[in-house]
Amino acid sequence: MQIPTGKCNYSSLCNSSLNNRLRFRLLAFPNQYFHEQLIHKTINELLINELSYDNNFYIKSEHINSINSLAIDNTENRFLLSGGADATLSIYDTLSSLDNLNNNSQLEPLTTIRKGQNNNHKYSITSVCWYPIDTGMFITASSDKTVKVWDSSTLETVYSFNFFDRVNSITMSSNGMNHSIVACALKNGNVHLCDLQSGSSAQQLLGHVGSVQSIQFSPTNEFLIATASDDQSIRLWDIRKAGYLFCLDMYSTFRNISKQNIQSKKFSTKKIYASSKVPIAHHQSIKSILFSFDGHYLYSSGNDNELRKWNIYTCQNTLIHFPDIINTHTKSCQLLQHIYLNDEIIFHASNNKIQMFNGKNGSLIKELNNNIHYGNINTLCYQRNYYQLFSGGDDNNIIVWNVEKLRKPLMEENLDLMKLQDKDDWSD
Repeated sequence: MQIPTGKCNYSSLCNSSLNNRLRFRLLAFPNQYFHEQLIHKTINELLINELSYDNNFYIKSEHINSINSLAIDNTENRFLLSGGADATLSIYDTLSSLDNLNNNSQLEPLTTIRKGQNNNHKYSITSVCWYPIDTGMFITASSDKTVKVWDSSTLETVYSFNFFDRVNSITMSSNGMNHSIVACALKNGNVHLCDLQSGSSAQQLLGHVGSVQSIQFSPTNEFLIATASDDQSIRLWDIRKAGYLFCLDMYSTFRNISKQNIQSKKFSTKKIYASSKVPIAHHQSIKSILFSFDGHYLYSSGNDNELRKWNIYTCQNTLIHFPDIINTHTKSCQLLQHIYLNDEIIFHASNNKIQMFNGKNGSLIKELNNNIHYGNINTLCYQRNYYQLFSGGDDNNIIVWNVEKLRKPLMEENLDLMKLQDKDDWSD
């Protein structure tokens, strides 16, 4: 299988005929900043009012067990990667149904790698991610205690990192210009840093005393990592140093890090420990964390049925209340997503429904349910160019949530462009 290159231009939204009012505003305000602000406002309004289950866009799932992880590539924002508890991998081209926009369309995978094929994992795939720079590589983690690096063209593993325990979650920096590190969260509480350039996985971040369930790179600082664990703590790390920088405290009573220390790439050489007693961020295990798009805030969801928002500048709990949170998961999950370029809308998966929150004040905007998923939702994935949300769960299904007014004009406008780009394949 060959995956073509190309870019779905975010600014293409400016040229799409969403409605006459938006076009009038764009003509009235030629400045690009005003264009973006008006677009964001209009998109947010449409998402809040009209985001719903798309019963005309069906994704055929090849999984026979629960879907644990979904990922969209960062470059083209086009290829959807799924990994499941049956050790099956599938890759979808989300734009392959362009010719059937006016009819019911079924999206079939470009390829599926099953358990044991092409040196695939032996047990459940727990986490997947694309290489941030292009679509030529993706990485997977598994309960078989390995992290595998895949070539997208040959669908073969080019390297495998072996560990002594289950790997719960992996992440790569979206803006990493100085390293190619895959951060791996392990069940034994350790965080291993795998260097794709050297093949080394010797560097570890030690501190957690419970299974590390979720791990995230800061979107604005390529050396800053946040981890969440069953030990009820969230820790911030500088991957260039040993020891954690700070442990977030739900009561906000411990010493804080200054804004300069966190925002700059040069952290203090002195390790900051609040106390001999490690502060906790939740009353129970923490299953999912997510940085805001600007890196100023961190969201966390725990089994105590709380969603918390943290100020990364001050490392304090903002004390914003998000109502009606349900989190009964026993494994690592991707329960949180936000809208590209802002965090005014936060998606959170609570059992088999998706909640939309106002990220600024915590108010519940709406719930997406309709009894579409028949089991817990384990993963959410947001496609920024077409404003679509994908969800996967214990019922083996991948569900698409979108706004029809946005999807059709955007995809029709990019149809000729994508066909042209498909002719230029870097992987020949």
